[in-house]
Amino acid sequence: MIFEVSSTGAETTLYTFCPGGVGSGCPDGSGPTRLLASGGELYGTTAGGGNGGGGLVYALTTSGVESVLYSFPASYAEGATPAGVIMDSSGNLYGTALNGGSGNAGVVFELAKN
Repeated sequence: MIFEVSSTGAETTLYTFCPGGVGSGCPDGSGPTRLLASGGELYGTTAGGGNGGGGLVYALTTSGVESVLYSFPASYAEGATPAGVIMDSSGNLYGTALNGGSGNAGVVFELAKN
């Protein structure tokens, strides 16, 4: 779940992810990891779910609308289990995935703004 806590301590749920675990049965992702706020949107990753089951990168508006930006494929060749993203001044996202890639040792990835 992603939530907001106001300066008075009131909690508001912005988005609840699929409760089904890390498999591919959760197209919107499951197991959210780190979150980045930039330009009025929130960006983050999920450790599982997505179309391939290897996790995904998403954007979330502050009103709670999620957009999947990239879903890691089932082959794990491009990585799996992403662990957060950072953004450069052009809006490109960079991150690491704990699994996949050569020898299943993980990958560093770039997700272009477009």
